[in-house]
Amino acid sequence: MKPSLKRVVLAGLGAGVLLVSSCETKDSRKTVPAQQALAPTIQQQPVVAPPAPAPQATPEPPKADPVAGLISQAEQAYQSGEANYKAGHLDAAKKDFNHAVDILMQSSVEIKSDDRMQQEFDKITESIHTLEMGAFKEGDGFTEQRSEPAPIDEANHVTFAPDPKVTAKAEAELKTTQ
Repeated sequence: MKPSLKRVVLAGLGAGVLLVSSCETKDSRKTVPAQQALAPTIQQQPVVAPPAPAPQATPEPPKADPVAGLISQAEQAYQSGEANYKAGHLDAAKKDFNHAVDILMQSSVEIKSDDRMQQEFDKITESIHTLEMGAFKEGDGFTEQRSEPAPIDEANHVTFAPDPKVTAKAEAELKTTQ
């Protein structure tokens, strides 16, 4: 066959196939297409993620105990006051003792709410009281005794300028005295 005839025959056959396949028959209208099978539903289990590894926590330095720090400061101030008291510096000792009590009283931690603070406060105040009572027995408490010089001691250091008339009279009397 010739190539053009081949083409015509092939085109005709293709058109015939299309016509036949697109035509409906009585049987084809009545048939209901069968339902397609559905895949079974898969119930999904909740996905449990494996536990995450615990992060390597860097150990934090222990936080400083504010009560211990306050007690240490108060104790240092008290020790300084006691050293000044023993050295006889009563005014300095009084300032140190007051500072020790102020550290405890003016802190953010209430004394009555912490047993350690209460014990330190009681210990310091009782010790100060004992020292003060001893100072009262010896004199005037925590006030230093300032010594006043006796009037005679001051008079010994007083000198007057010599009076020329008195000096001449004294020299004349000395010449006549045997």
